[in-house]
Amino acid sequence: MLNRSILAVCVVALSGCQPWKVVREADANPLAGKTSVGLQWLEWSGVWVDGVPEEAWASSHDDWMKDWAANKSVGASSFRKGLSDRLAGGTLSLLTKPDPTGSALLLRPTVVELTTGGWKPTSLKISVLVLDGKGTPLEEISTVAKSKNDGSFEGRLAEAAALAGQNVASYLQQRSKN
Repeated sequence: MLNRSILAVCVVALSGCQPWKVVREADANPLAGKTSVGLQWLEWSGVWVDGVPEEAWASSHDDWMKDWAANKSVGASSFRKGLSDRLAGGTLSLLTKPDPTGSALLLRPTVVELTTGGWKPTSLKISVLVLDGKGTPLEEISTVAKSKNDGSFEGRLAEAAALAGQNVASYLQQRSKN
């Protein structure tokens, strides 16, 4: 029994399980040699919440709506912090202001799905487009992050968003080394 457990751990470790999925990858690596990237604010338009479009979910969750805009802002801030913290000290960093030359790459993250979880963990699926300085999509990845926190929704959302940011940073770090 122990041997099977060890084998399973080894298979997972060697398989290179990554916390992201490449949706579209450019032939020429746009991140090669880059030292910084820009980041747009986390977008929530078109999100599905608990299996339905946001508008349908909102119409039956009046009790959540008073905090919804603030919760989305907490999610966006936490995503940025998770991404920035994971990149800190590495060879790639986030731009703190827009690139006036238009030569920097830009990340456009969008929340695709949110499972609020009730009293269970919260899960976020985020799609991230890597854009060139003119706004042309070059690459796209998606990541799913789940909170481990069983506290408030705001706390679970912040944790899941920060984890998603860390996942995206991991992709960027790997891709910028190639």
